Amino acid sequence: MLDINEILNRLYEKMGVSKDSEFCKKMDLKASTVSSWRKRNSIPYDMIVDLSHNANFSIDYVIKGVENKNVENINYKEELLKTIENLKNEDIQCLYHIAKSKELRKKH
Repeated sequence: MLDINEILNRLYEKMGVSKDSEFCKKMDLKASTVSSWRKRNSIPYDMIVDLSHNANFSIDYVIKGVENKNVENINYKEELLKTIENLKNEDIQCLYHIAKSKELRKKH
């Protein structure tokens, strides 16, 4: 099972922040946002995907703690399926909605 505290720690490391308040300020989020994520043990994975893409850091590192040095040889579909197997249903639904929103953006 994924640990939200570990995910946030790695995310903060990549973003150069050390506190929830710094992260919220940098992301223009309410101060209580991260606290509610911790309580629910759930994080908006679409945000992490967007951040990793925009800031050019490994989502594998943030989510799983594994740094992929050779991204050219990654079978993303296979890796995504492995990741999905370890997620809770609500997180799988979130990923589904991310994929659908990307599909809809391409159409417009």
